[in-house]
Amino acid sequence: MAKLYKYSIDLLILITVIISTIFFFNFNKGLELSDESYLLLISMYPNDIIGRANNSGVIGNILLQLADNNLYFFRILGGLLLIISSFALINPISNFLKNKLYIKKFCK
Repeated sequence: MAKLYKYSIDLLILITVIISTIFFFNFNKGLELSDESYLLLISMYPNDIIGRANNSGVIGNILLQLADNNLYFFRILGGLLLIISSFALINPISNFLKNKLYIKKFCK
């Protein structure tokens, strides 16, 4: 477990960088991995949703207004928000791996 922990955070950072690089090189080429049309619809009309479960439409509306209703810049802002949030989670994940998953009999 200790040997795996040494490389797990570096591996997590490497995977994040590789996925984000692939994402940024292909996001304007028609690569569709999500329900972007639904996201655009709830971002344009966040107050018209009946019985909403989360505030993704409100957050999308703020990003859409920051991008001045430009789809290209809206995708860039969304991708940057995704990358920033994934890097913000690296430290809590490493603390969890180090403190909670540390088992003495598996570590030598």
